[in-house]
Amino acid sequence: NLVVVNTPTSLVFTTTPPNPVRAGTCLAASVEARRTGVATNVLNATTIGLTVAPTGGARFYSDANCSTSVTNTTMATGTAVASFFVKPLTGGANVITAAAPFGSANQSITTTPVVRRGTCNFLARVDLPDGGATRDREVSCPVSPALTDLSASLLLSQATAVVSGSELGVAEVRCRLTSTSNMDCTRREDLDPASVHFQVAEVPTGMLVQRAASFSCPGTITLTTPVTMTRSFVLKTAANSTINFDDEDAMVATLTSPTTVSIVPTVCEGYDVQVVDWSGITVARGVTDGGIVAGVASLSVTGLAAAGLNRAVLLQPGIGSTSTRPVCSTMVRGALPSGSSIALTRSAADAGCPNDALESLAWERIDFGNKAVVREYTRTLAPGVPSVSVTITPVDTSRTVVFASSQIAGGQGAGETDHDGFSRFTESAFQLVLTNSTTVTATRAETTSAAVITFYVAELVP
Repeated sequence: NLVVVNTPTSLVFTTTPPNPVRAGTCLAASVEARRTGVATNVLNATTIGLTVAPTGGARFYSDANCSTSVTNTTMATGTAVASFFVKPLTGGANVITAAAPFGSANQSITTTPVVRRGTCNFLARVDLPDGGATRDREVSCPVSPALTDLSASLLLSQATAVVSGSELGVAEVRCRLTSTSNMDCTRREDLDPASVHFQVAEVPTGMLVQRAASFSCPGTITLTTPVTMTRSFVLKTAANSTINFDDEDAMVATLTSPTTVSIVPTVCEGYDVQVVDWSGITVARGVTDGGIVAGVASLSVTGLAAAGLNRAVLLQPGIGSTSTRPVCSTMVRGALPSGSSIALTRSAADAGCPNDALESLAWERIDFGNKAVVREYTRTLAPGVPSVSVTITPVDTSRTVVFASSQIAGGQGAGETDHDGFSRFTESAFQLVLTNSTTVTATRAETTSAAVITFYVAELVP
């Protein structure tokens, strides 16, 4: 007698993903073997290969926590269904392909990017004939596409401006996320225009961002939810009306306990602070004893517990008095020459800078582990040079952020300079723009002096 064995001739997806879905979300997926549209069991265990276009746009896993990665799944003998989990990473359309010897199936996942970025601008003040003026001290900026969860979203901002007169505060801009689709920025002075480049990163699992804002400078911020200090770091911006860059302009925000951020000094005119607790990263922190003493242009912090290659540092130089000092003495750049040390430099290698004493310097070294691929870049700009284009290792722009090693009043875009005046920190305040997958453009607004910038390109893995 002739025995007819029916075997599958096609493969189809039997699950439908949300539309759109946040990058980094772990999704269940399954495929079914069929013959003439009817589920048909395989006679032997069958390997189902899993791929995605664009390459790297998603990862596949065997578990619902998306912790064990795979490149295939198995349809067991005598069954017609195979299951797996997928985590989309790249913003836009990701096409998932499951392939069996008897056929393949495709499914498109529309993915919201991890990172949103944009630019906001302030206008210069216009004096009116009646003695009044039109002022531009607050600006609202759209965040698109809209975020899903503010508590899982961190903001990086970088302000630049040309200071034409004595209002240094035109360039001191503080920014905050005020809704899932909006960022507000504030400054205290408006003689000149200013520009802010911003990046917002939303990580759907493992991240908690807590925010605090004030139009004064209370010495303590109390967090609503205790954080784990060894996986938490601080982001800050500040705004003042000021002539010289001194103590209130170099406010330092330090995480001192799981529920406390210390603010020094308590004389500023407003700040925005974010505390980011991110499961999977490791943070070491410290304050240099006595800051950097007079006459010293560089300092090394050594003997730290070793960090991996995916590391970055965030510095906050602090001034303990109202006495004026050259900006070259105040602006400090950090770099990570090894996994166990931090290099701190100022004055851009100019022996003419007096390098006055800097009373304090707080730092946080972030080891992103498997949460990001991080690379460090350093560039020097000569006097008169406003920008430099830096070729970087290719990245996925939909999940990459760029930030400097030092954060100052205008945000996470500061470097060092040999400027010997008392106000123009703007000589080494940069916007760091990811122009495309292989280029970062670092731009400053004022160029009378040399500047050096160290920045980090962090391709996040949500």
